[in-house]
Amino acid sequence: DWAGATRIIAAGDGPVWLEPPSGPASYHAILITSGAYVEFSGINVDAHNSVDGLKITSGGANLPHHIRFADAEIKNAQGQGVLVTQGSSHHEFVRLKVHDNGTTDFHHGLYVSTPDNVVGHCEVWQNAGWGVHFYGGDPSRCKVHHSFIRDNARAGARGYGIGVYTGADIRIEHNEVKNNHGGITFRYGANRSIARGNLIEDYDFRGAVYVAKTAFGTWLPHNHIKGAIIVEPGAKVFWRKPPPGSAIRPTSRPPSPWR
Repeated sequence: DWAGATRIIAAGDGPVWLEPPSGPASYHAILITSGAYVEFSGINVDAHNSVDGLKITSGGANLPHHIRFADAEIKNAQGQGVLVTQGSSHHEFVRLKVHDNGTTDFHHGLYVSTPDNVVGHCEVWQNAGWGVHFYGGDPSRCKVHHSFIRDNARAGARGYGIGVYTGADIRIEHNEVKNNHGGITFRYGANRSIARGNLIEDYDFRGAVYVAKTAFGTWLPHNHIKGAIIVEPGAKVFWRKPPPGSAIRPTSRPPSPWR
């Protein structure tokens, strides 16, 4: 458990930067394929010579889980800032600054396709595509909270602040999401997910909030929304009570501060 975790912590008075050299060995600035209960703290990444800044994925039988990356900056990757895929789960991304990653709108600040991951108290800006992208695999029960997602879609016409495309019971709570190409969207196979207590400001034609008819049981209580709310005909949206089968419970407490 976390009480016995391995901790890799920046030492010294100044910031610590990991800047891989160019070449095949720098495909990912940090690649994690095994291990559990490992915390990286204060290890900044300048990934301008790498495809991805941080990738956590399966390396075989030893699936990585419970990896925490905290109090750091991840910038300048040619692909994804953070990529979580293929069998890994239960990771935490805390107090990160993730910015200026990617070269096309298929490259995002954080791209997550596995379950039970948390993004909290982060600032995500100026990435080529989406700020935070839940797509592929099964990102069920992931959470984004108390984060500032702004000014993404740097590469072109596409790039929501937060996109939920697959998975169930994903929680988007108490964030500030503004000035992206669309605020928060729920599409494809997103089931019983919630956006609660967020400040969402986006005047793009894609909407501050967009819910597709293929996303079942989207729950949208207590948000402060500036911009259009677009709900496709046939979409199941719940404004107060949770959808049937939801693992997320209502709360009588007022929304906490966005950041």
